[in-house]
Amino acid sequence: MDGVVSMYSRAPQRSLTSSHARLGIALTVAILVLSMLTCGWPPKSPSRLKPTISSIVAIEIIEVPNVVCVGDTMTFTIRTTPGNECEASVGYYEAGKSWISQRLERTFAADNEGLCTWSWLVPTEVASGEAEVRMEVEDERNFNSTGPVPFEIRGCGE
Repeated sequence: MDGVVSMYSRAPQRSLTSSHARLGIALTVAILVLSMLTCGWPPKSPSRLKPTISSIVAIEIIEVPNVVCVGDTMTFTIRTTPGNECEASVGYYEAGKSWISQRLERTFAADNEGLCTWSWLVPTEVASGEAEVRMEVEDERNFNSTGPVPFEIRGCGE
C-alpha cells in the first residue's frame, strides 16, 4: 500500500486543536477588553458614585416664616432622616434689583431627630419684596430638595 492513504491513518490533529485553542483564547481576550472599555475599568465602587434621584430622600418643611424684616435673623427648619447631609441657600433682590442667590456657609448632618435648622441675618442692602429659600438633603446615594419656598422681606423699621 505504498502511496495509498488509508482512511484509518491518523492525520496530525495537533495543529487543528492548537489553532482552535489560540482562536478561543483570542476571542476570550477580545471579549474581556471590550467589556472593560464599555463598562469602564476599574469598576466604580459604590462610595464613588454620585447621588441619584432613584429613591427620594424624605424631607419635610417644619418652619419657614412668611415675612421677615431687613436686619432681622430668619430661622428655617426641615426634617429628614437623622444623619442626612443638609444644605440651604437664600435668594433675594438686592436694593439695585439684581437677584442674588446666597448659599449658606454650613453643610451639616441632621440631628438625632432628623432636624436641620439654619439662621440667616437679612442684610440691610436687601430690597423689600419676594425672596425664597431652598433646602437640600442627601444620603449616601440619593438627593432631594424643597425647591423654592417663598417668603417676603419687608423694611419693617422704615
